[in-house]
Amino acid sequence: MLYKANIGKSIWEDNCVTINHISAYENNPGGKNAELYALFVDQGVSPPPTILQIRFTRNGIHGNFLNITLSVNPEVMGFARETEASWGRNPWNKTMSFKDPAKKQFIDALGVWALQFAKQMDAALDKKADAFAAIPTWRSVLKEIPTQKPESIKSAVSLD
Repeated sequence: MLYKANIGKSIWEDNCVTINHISAYENNPGGKNAELYALFVDQGVSPPPTILQIRFTRNGIHGNFLNITLSVNPEVMGFARETEASWGRNPWNKTMSFKDPAKKQFIDALGVWALQFAKQMDAALDKKADAFAAIPTWRSVLKEIPTQKPESIKSAVSLD
């Protein structure tokens, strides 16, 4: 786990955010992910082998819940493609990534952003349409990391 914060109200009301790296991302997708993967391949897009996954979990009372998963491609943010399929040996593993100043700074900045987002989960659980309106895009974390240059990406895939 690269980052974890629990801002829950009680043992019965989870409100947490985690950031972890996923190696061999979409190596063997199933269901809708398989369709999306096939679309990417057909369009000449090579899905990243390693991603960072931000998970927001809000379980409220009366069985209400809201789970949001955001997958971040570190390549888009200027980091080199990591192809190590082993989770423990992947350069985004906590032990190694925290020794890389640029990766550590990126993870820390994502953690700050994710905590802001997580604090709005109550409003989202209450079905407030503007719950996340004041939260900037996760890409805003680049302002915190002047050494990273995001890759200019033109969308190769159209999803309707």
